[in-house]
Amino acid sequence: MWTKILIFLIVFFIVANPATFKIMRKLLGAWVASAEGLATPAGLVLHSVVFVGLAILIPKYLLNNSYYEDEEYEDEEYEEEDEYEEEEFAEMKKTSYKCPVKGEYYSKAAGGCKKRPICKCNEYFSGSAEACKPRTGCIN
Repeated sequence: MWTKILIFLIVFFIVANPATFKIMRKLLGAWVASAEGLATPAGLVLHSVVFVGLAILIPKYLLNNSYYEDEEYEDEEYEEEDEYEEEEFAEMKKTSYKCPVKGEYYSKAAGGCKKRPICKCNEYFSGSAEACKPRTGCIN
């Protein structure tokens, strides 16, 4: 990772250097930079596009491509984990007294997780009764 950062620092130094702007002025004309190497707005856009192009091409073609392969591998790994979590979640719904989804509770009668009902201000949810029960001292 540090190697890639160092490479991009060097590339930026070369692309943004006033000496590079002077060379580009000789090649492309005065629209790129002044005689002192100060960038014009158009020259700055040109060098920004060149830097972005190099930032895309260097990792893709010049550096070790294993960086991109690792990213693809990580994506596949996450997909496998998602499948595992879904299977695990289904098993938890069958056996666990704690439900992994917020707003659900374990119902012994149903043998799994159920959505918790929304109780009114003067009520509270009782898991044992699996229903809303009256509450005292409710302040609106």
